[in-house]
Amino acid sequence: KAAALQNRFAVADQSHPAPAIEHFNVDTKPEKYSAGDGRVAYSEVSPIDDQGAMLPGVRFYEAYWAPLATHDHKIRELWWWLIAQTFKPALVWYSPWRQRQRWRRSTLFQFSDDKPNGGGGQIEFSRRQTLVKLYKEFDQSHARQSHKRGTFPEFIEFLRLHAKKKERQEVEHDARKWKKYYNKVEFGNFISMVTLLVPLLSLAVWATFHLGLTIRDISGDGIIAALITQITEAATLQTSLIPGVALTAVYLIQKFLRTHLGDVKLWSTYEETQATHQKRDDILQAGVRALKHVLSENAPNQRVVIVGHSLGTTIAHDAIMEIIRENKANNRASLPFHLGRITHFVTLGSPIDKIYYLFESFVTKTRRYAQAVEALRGDLDTPPFPHSVQWINFWDTGDPISGALHTPNGIAAEKNTVQNICCSNRWFPGPAASHSGYFDNPRVMIPVLDAIFGDGGGPVDVGPGADRFLPGFILLLFGLLVWAIGASVAIELVDYYRSSTAAAANTLAQIKSNLSLFIGWTGMLLAAGWLMDHFLIRSKFGLTHYWHDPKTIAARALAGTATAVKKDARKLGKGITENYGNVVKKVKSAIWEEPPKGLP
Repeated sequence: KAAALQNRFAVADQSHPAPAIEHFNVDTKPEKYSAGDGRVAYSEVSPIDDQGAMLPGVRFYEAYWAPLATHDHKIRELWWWLIAQTFKPALVWYSPWRQRQRWRRSTLFQFSDDKPNGGGGQIEFSRRQTLVKLYKEFDQSHARQSHKRGTFPEFIEFLRLHAKKKERQEVEHDARKWKKYYNKVEFGNFISMVTLLVPLLSLAVWATFHLGLTIRDISGDGIIAALITQITEAATLQTSLIPGVALTAVYLIQKFLRTHLGDVKLWSTYEETQATHQKRDDILQAGVRALKHVLSENAPNQRVVIVGHSLGTTIAHDAIMEIIRENKANNRASLPFHLGRITHFVTLGSPIDKIYYLFESFVTKTRRYAQAVEALRGDLDTPPFPHSVQWINFWDTGDPISGALHTPNGIAAEKNTVQNICCSNRWFPGPAASHSGYFDNPRVMIPVLDAIFGDGGGPVDVGPGADRFLPGFILLLFGLLVWAIGASVAIELVDYYRSSTAAAANTLAQIKSNLSLFIGWTGMLLAAGWLMDHFLIRSKFGLTHYWHDPKTIAARALAGTATAVKKDARKLGKGITENYGNVVKKVKSAIWEEPPKGLP
């Protein structure tokens, strides 16, 4: 923070050196909302220079929506809701190619992201724009009359008729590559949805089955007495632990459904006729109210940086789009709320694309209705996007909730205006730890702090993305473990309820034995990796220690904070202090890579 602030107050004239930041003043204050009743609190961080003068500071506001999401979710409704979402990939895949245009168009941008620098047959930018334009025309009234079903073969026929003659063959080839990649994406979505459902259903069925066996022959003493008998009179330790494990599984499943999926279900209630839609509207208005306050004409803020995490990113995005719609309704480009003050929008672990895919995309026979919904929704073709706002999206391959964002892109966008950066929040990734690890990752937080404390709100250098192989492999291993557990539970139920021949019983026993072996070894491998990551890697090389390593010291040196560098260098030894000038030169182009040769 000190380095970014030091740079922020530096002046172009080198004869007037930047003020030395000695310390910060942090104060929390309440103030009235600029529009409407109520109060809001903010924390203000003000740097103090070596002369004791307080310099302009940064205010931190929070749009806290969790209390508004409290709702008595019924477990049965959540189960049916989750099961219904599992079939969504099939419904999307079988819908006509003409429908769900925003989603299908986003896979075209995603294809370009996954195949950079022309690798793997990337579609050239100009041809991609031609394809997007023709795809939009495929939904016009003349195309609907001549190609009524709107299938992909009809789209190919449409391209042959309407593409320019000299590029017709290339555009058709690009369209087929797009369709092939789209099929791959949909298959991946289906596997992901089923993999989410399998462990929950498996644990629920297993727990219900074993609890049923435990209380099947309940005597007059009741359920508690039956459980005690099962535990105390069990032949083995494993058998005695089953009732407790089953009860714990039931509790954890209910907690997961109510706490996590309940919030998603609540937020994704787009139909105004549904009872929980009012809750969604309350959450959205809380975000809109906070954003209006900092963007109002009377607000002292020169610029605004919006940071969101997880489901909060979708709320922040929808709040921005809601204010854009309100400004349009008032026939003003930016007033009364100065959207031009927004310089950065940072999303961490964002499910915006997944929320759109599962809950916002729809099929309709009425073209005008689909166009009206899209026009009201807005996208990154709408000011202040894409030119004045740098949208940085950090996502982790090991975080199944996150992902690169492409659905916010508009038709007229000349390029993908969301800057998707893949990061590794954990040395050994895990779904929960990776999703909550963005705030512990220096590769994420240093650019975020640069955006907040940087000079004039200019573009932030985020560095290259992380390697995806190890997180992807571990996530694959985790998925295989989930499927193995599901198969093991299914075999146990089949073996109990269906009498079979000796040969079939031996086969089932052998399969179950192999699955148990795989589950045991894979589970121990994953557990060992997660424990090592939590207790060894993070404690030794985590965020706290990162601030004092050579790369960070060199990064501070580049920001012009020689005093801070020398203070930190003394902690590591005289070598860095004496070699200070060489450190700056050698690391200038390699801050985001391994330390260059010769750097201590």
